[in-house]
Amino acid sequence: MYDDAINYALNTRKFNMIQANERTLLSEIQFTLGRNTIKCAGTKLYSDEFLKALVEHGVVVSMPKDKDDSWIFKLPDTEEDEDD
Repeated sequence: MYDDAINYALNTRKFNMIQANERTLLSEIQFTLGRNTIKCAGTKLYSDEFLKALVEHGVVVSMPKDKDDSWIFKLPDTEEDEDD
């Protein structure tokens, strides 16, 4: 009787957690200066669409091998505009 409601609640919770992880990583990318690598706990979850979009924008994504390992996001080098 409650199976659908419980599944919905659990799926919504997972979805909200993934969105929060993605927002946190995007903020860290936005405000990271002086380094090109961001490490996150291997227990964090990200959607496949989000990871694909990062790769398409030049971010190298290294997935953790297990939960004790880390996610590693290597950001593209910033190119400064120079006046010619």
